[in-house]
Amino acid sequence: MNARRRGSSEAASVTASATEQSVEPHQIIITASTTALSGSCVGALAAATKEPSSATKASRHARAHRSTTTTANTKLIISDVADPGDNVNARFVELYNLSSSAIDLSAGSWYLSKQVNGGTWHDIALSGTIQPGETYTIGYNITDFNTAYGFDPDQSNTNISGNGNDGYYLYFEGDYTSGSLIDAYGVIDEDGSGKAWEYTDSHAVRNTSVAAPNTTWTASEWTIASSANVEIGRAHV
Repeated sequence: MNARRRGSSEAASVTASATEQSVEPHQIIITASTTALSGSCVGALAAATKEPSSATKASRHARAHRSTTTTANTKLIISDVADPGDNVNARFVELYNLSSSAIDLSAGSWYLSKQVNGGTWHDIALSGTIQPGETYTIGYNITDFNTAYGFDPDQSNTNISGNGNDGYYLYFEGDYTSGSLIDAYGVIDEDGSGKAWEYTDSHAVRNTSVAAPNTTWTASEWTIASSANVEIGRAHV
């Protein structure tokens, strides 16, 4: 029951006199020496002191722990980055599911983001499902990819145009501005020209010993051919 000043009509519902004690500005505590309260006050007090139901408690508990009871499957890596020297339209990036369960790319809001020369970003929203131990290929162009490799890519996007000094980054639950970085090919904000991760007219393949994604590009995890054409790339897709 909210404490407030009583008028003369309200005082009639109390059989004994009430005293007001001022505690601090805008707060008044009313004490009464009677048990004869009006019906509306009794109802308000009962509602205020009622024990929450078990369903209410369970709902509160679930809300408090929802963020800690869900574990996302993020064992997805960039496994190949190709810039064939003889066909720029046959460029592709391949992903690999390291886990023992399927990864739903749409449900997880997965993005493959490209940073051009360490500057401008382009985001590719991924879709589909990758089964355990399977790969997923994003090509620059479906027709050229099929001509070069004999099958269609799982997805195509003209932002798969990295020419050797552009980095590719895998994000979960959003793009590069809002998601969590899971895996990286390249160094963010760095132009790859002349760097250890440069793949101009070449093909970078993730080593089979890699067992987890890595947000920091690590040279020992990759094998980069000195030069590569479509024929070499065909052996890896």
